[in-house]
Amino acid sequence: MNRLSNALLLCAALLPFGMFIPNAVVAATIPALTLLPLLFFAAIRDRRAILAAFWFVFALSLRWLPWPLPYIAPLVIFVTFTASVPRLRDQLSWLTLGRIDRPTLLLSVATTLGTSFVLWIWIHTANPDVSDLRSLLPSVSVGMLVLSCIAFSIANAAWEECLAKGILWSTLDRASLGFFEINVVQSFAFGLMHLSGFPRGPIGAALAALYGLLIGWIRKRSGGLLVPILTHFFADATIFALVATA
Repeated sequence: MNRLSNALLLCAALLPFGMFIPNAVVAATIPALTLLPLLFFAAIRDRRAILAAFWFVFALSLRWLPWPLPYIAPLVIFVTFTASVPRLRDQLSWLTLGRIDRPTLLLSVATTLGTSFVLWIWIHTANPDVSDLRSLLPSVSVGMLVLSCIAFSIANAAWEECLAKGILWSTLDRASLGFFEINVVQSFAFGLMHLSGFPRGPIGAALAALYGLLIGWIRKRSGGLLVPILTHFFADATIFALVATA
């Protein structure tokens, strides 16, 4: 029974990421499929049911809500509800800053520099059409654009890392996966999230997955989300600058 519940928890966590695949049939069926493990966990009253419930809400939000609400709404609902129920608060163990030591900081800096270089190479060699992303940038002064870049980078990095290295990481851990499996699976999900992002397409998703793998290593070393979010912040700031000047 424990193996079955772990498998279903894993399904609950991964199915919603199929929503990022540009296929109308897949996108329409994912929320319904995600309901199955949720019902199972509710039936056996496993405390991990709250994690399964999160992914169901996340799938529904991806289907019906505009960006960035698909990230904000599930996180707010999950954290608020879980924090208000004493016996469920251990499900928030992922919500920790962690530590910063010299090796982790050096890894973060190396990841940031390498990522910025790869992103610059990608946009200048692939010549992608990012007009859809550029249209989202506000028509403001340079100073306000810089502030917008900082605000976007902080918010997007925090949301994506709370999702991938926070709740997804915790879900995979509670499904009895080891660090290697957790890191590979969450990086794959992170890549799917960027199929239509920056970088985009299959190559972009592969690059994002590789980046997610590196950030997962940083998350493991630091034991929390602070350094992953800070590292991700600089990648998002680089993306913002590249889109703005494309």
